[in-house]
Amino acid sequence: MHGQIIFLVALFANAFVNGFTPPAAASNFAEQTRNRFPVSHKKTAGIVCRTQNAQWFLSATTNEVDEASDNLLELLLKRFNSQTTKNEDTQIENLMNVLQDSQSSFDPDNCLNGPLYAALYQTGPQPFWERFDLGFSFRNGRKNLKGQQYMNNEKGDFDLRNYAEFIGKLFSVEAVGTCRKNKVQASIAIERNTDTFPNLFSKLFYNAGKGSTASSLVKCPADYTIQATGVSFNLLNKKIDVNIQGTGYMRMLYADKRLRILTTPKDTVSSGNAVDEKAGLTVAQVRVDLIDPDFSF
Repeated sequence: MHGQIIFLVALFANAFVNGFTPPAAASNFAEQTRNRFPVSHKKTAGIVCRTQNAQWFLSATTNEVDEASDNLLELLLKRFNSQTTKNEDTQIENLMNVLQDSQSSFDPDNCLNGPLYAALYQTGPQPFWERFDLGFSFRNGRKNLKGQQYMNNEKGDFDLRNYAEFIGKLFSVEAVGTCRKNKVQASIAIERNTDTFPNLFSKLFYNAGKGSTASSLVKCPADYTIQATGVSFNLLNKKIDVNIQGTGYMRMLYADKRLRILTTPKDTVSSGNAVDEKAGLTVAQVRVDLIDPDFSF
C-alpha cells in the first residue's frame, strides 16, 4: 500500500496544478511588444487611453496576447521535442508572465472542456511527477506524457481525469475526481486603471473563439477546487484501483484552445497526508494532439 501511495502522489499532484503602455503612436507599439518578450515581465501598468483611441488599443492589446500565445506554444513544443537553451527557457517564463498578466477571459466549454492537455513546463516547487519520472524516451522520440482532462458533467462542473506515464503506456497512472469553480473570484496583484472605461476591461483579451457570449466567459485568474475520488494503476494492461480521497486547488491564469497556464494557490490536502504538493507550482500545458496526434487513453 505504501508503494501505491507514493505513485499516487506523482499523479495526484498533477491534479492540483497545477507592461501595457499608453500608445503614443501605432508605429512604436509593435517595437515595444517585440522588446517585451525577451525581458522580464512581472507587472503591467494601468491602461490609459482617450475615447477616440479605445477601439485601436483594444485591438492592439488583443493582438499582443495572441502573439504571446503563438510564441509560447512554439517554444513549448520545441522544448518537448528537443533541448532548448537557457535563454529560450527564460523566454518561456517571460511569455507565461505576459499571458498571466493579461487577465484574459476564456470560454470553459472551448478552452477547459475537451482533450488531455499535457504539462510541458513548470516553475516553482518541484512537482511529484518529476521525482518519479525516469525520463524514458522511445524509439520514435516520444517522451512520457502527463496532464489533465476536464469534461463537462450534468451537474455543471467538470469530471477530472489526470494521466501520468512513467514508462509510456506500459506503466501509467490515472486519478479521477471532480472540479468545481469557486464562487469567489481569484485575485492577483496587478495594477489597473479602470476609471476611464470600466466596461472595457470585462471584454479585453477575448480568447474564447467564435460562438461564445460574454456571459459564458470566465475571467482569469479563476480558482477551482478539485475533489479526487480514486486512483488506477495500469501495469502491462492490468488495472489496479486504489480508493484514496483528497482535495486540491487549481487557479487558471490563462487559457485558450491550444494552451493553458495553471498554478497551485494553496497546499494540497489528502487522506493520510499522502500528497504534500506545495503552493506556487505553475504549469504550462499544451493540447495533446499538438504533441502526439495519435494519442489516446
